Amino acid sequence: MSIETSGHRPARQYEPPLMSWEEYLPWALANEFPSEWVDGRIIDVGTQNLRSNMIVQFLHEMIGRHVKSPKRGLVIFNFLMWLRDRPSGRVPDLMFIADEHQHLVKHTYLDGPADLAIEVVSVNSLVRDQRDKFREYAVAGVREYWLIDEYHETARFYLLGSNGQYQEVAVSDGGTYTSTVLPGLQLSVKLIWHEPFASFREASAGRSPDPTQPVVGRWSPADCVSSSEQHVVRSSSMSIEANGRGTATRYAPPLVSWEDFHDWMLGIEGRAEWVNGEIIEIVGDNIRHYLLVHFIANLLSRYVELNQLGYVFIETIVMKLPSRPNGRMPDVFFLANDHSDWIKATYVDGPADIVIEVVSPDSEIRDRDEKFVEYQAAGIPEYWLIDEPQLQAHFYVLGDDGKYHEAAVGDDGVYTSKVLTGFRVRVEWLWRDKLPTVTEALADLQD
Repeated sequence: MSIETSGHRPARQYEPPLMSWEEYLPWALANEFPSEWVDGRIIDVGTQNLRSNMIVQFLHEMIGRHVKSPKRGLVIFNFLMWLRDRPSGRVPDLMFIADEHQHLVKHTYLDGPADLAIEVVSVNSLVRDQRDKFREYAVAGVREYWLIDEYHETARFYLLGSNGQYQEVAVSDGGTYTSTVLPGLQLSVKLIWHEPFASFREASAGRSPDPTQPVVGRWSPADCVSSSEQHVVRSSSMSIEANGRGTATRYAPPLVSWEDFHDWMLGIEGRAEWVNGEIIEIVGDNIRHYLLVHFIANLLSRYVELNQLGYVFIETIVMKLPSRPNGRMPDVFFLANDHSDWIKATYVDGPADIVIEVVSPDSEIRDRDEKFVEYQAAGIPEYWLIDEPQLQAHFYVLGDDGKYHEAAVGDDGVYTSKVLTGFRVRVEWLWRDKLPTVTEALADLQD
């Protein structure tokens, strides 16, 4: 095997162009798609699916009625909240601003923290809402934070303590949450998952709603404030018309070449992929994900090494695919000896023979949909999709028609690879609280 080392250029750090808050604000107003501004960078906010949209509407109506008489403040959604501490401009799904803080409401944004922020978590916002915004809202002084996970049907409520940290507030034995910021407001949590969503759930045939289902419409910010407060939004609209910008277009991050991405990757500690010229950073793994990936990789490596079949790569090696083109970083992949000339100094220049992805909450859509299609188009013969949260393992084999077909697990619960003849894995191992060692796993298959 020869390693390509010629022509390597010193790594240079790629940095997307920064935009000031003053530049971002008029751009955001002229753009029909929601976005946020963090550390000078624009972050596109994915459109809500139908169920998330309905939950926001339900909570908006419930809280709106509570604060209307007597009037306690303003309830609003799809509105920028400027947080100076980071600094960042976030767009909570829903927020409440108390009467005494109404002076913070400007024509186009909230100039400070809301009293209550609510985020309805989707698959693609899980990390952002549970980690990034959780920290930012606490530092900024958002007094109460609700995290509503419609996909897993869980609701968590946090109150800012005197130490500046969020403490989770438990619901009552009867399943009712009582707000501190809004005295007298009580939420029966089961209502979030039940009415008024029964007809939608029935249409889903008893399954959890598809988190990728597009929203059927988008509200105007004017819909979420009372008539006496709509001058705020109307003034914003006038500033849009007067700022000289043309028709709003969706923000597109700057594209980079494979060479620029490759050099940038050499200078960072994290993980990232390159898709259609766009850099996509990968969120760090949780401990369970890490252990499961390394168990599979170690088991596969032992078999491949004993039989001298090729090479096993794990987590930090980019696989460049000719289709699209893309540079993906699978959790684990196997490359046969016949393809050893594809191994370059810092990446693999071609499709692997087996790719294994262990699904995490932030990668579910990417692994199930995007990578499935890409790996199929690239001609990767075998694709394993290990979904530990759902306790499901799917094994796909490329057919003569160029399409993936799911391969069955044996009656004994063991899957035998079609590419690596003789390599087997007992699916039940993957769900154990304590994963077996490689030695224990191999002994299990010999029994």
